[in-house]
Amino acid sequence: MLTCCLTATLKAQTLYVANVYRGTVDEYGAEGSTINTSLISGLSGPNGIAISGNDLFVATQNPGTIGKYKTSGATVNTSLISGMNIPGGIAIWGSNLFVVDYGNDTVGEYTTDGVPVNATLISNLSGPHGIAFSTDSVFVVNYNNGTVGKYTTAGAEVNAALIFGLTSPTSIAIVGTNLFVASFSLQDHAYVVGKYTTSGATINALLITGFDSNLGITAFGTNLFVANVNDGTVGKYTISGASVAVNLISGLNGPYGIAIAPP
Repeated sequence: MLTCCLTATLKAQTLYVANVYRGTVDEYGAEGSTINTSLISGLSGPNGIAISGNDLFVATQNPGTIGKYKTSGATVNTSLISGMNIPGGIAIWGSNLFVVDYGNDTVGEYTTDGVPVNATLISNLSGPHGIAFSTDSVFVVNYNNGTVGKYTTAGAEVNAALIFGLTSPTSIAIVGTNLFVASFSLQDHAYVVGKYTTSGATINALLITGFDSNLGITAFGTNLFVANVNDGTVGKYTISGASVAVNLISGLNGPYGIAIAPP
């Protein structure tokens, strides 16, 4: 299950991190500088996070809502979408918001004003956690059965077990034709980030290793940003797995949801 458990007038490459245990969304420069450690506060288990223009969307486990805020931290609607059962990953595609509902095993599609387009766009999942888009495809990480499924953006199944045999995968990021998936490695006895193609082929199942807890990941350009829940850090790596800054940001309290605003 979830341990805690991704543009107009924004600062260049601003990183937003949801602290599950502290109940905040923090703001940093992508080079690690602190901007605001309590940009949004008073949340209850903030988890997934996504950015669209000047709007910031945050999934909170309790009471199962998606809140909408400005990237300045101003509140638009703390319950833009409600009645969810442990919402997790969020992604923006086109002009709509796609939300993983872990407890209901679904992915729902909504407008960025919170209007349902299809609350069960994808169903019969197995503990969905993370979500990411590439061209006309959507990829969903299933925590319970250890798979990454591939679907069309209209919700049609392409391959429900495109990648399989994973242990407790939590999050996913896409760069070009490559998928990056965070999971627990029985081989490495640690949490890792693996690299795969969007066709499901394994490139390197142990691309980045040695983490001690569930991970949230996002990508920007040729870099990956990895949030480690237990040790309170966000690390920066290349998409080839090389370390840029293992402790780019430290001293966090349960970082998981992570998103970066392009310049």
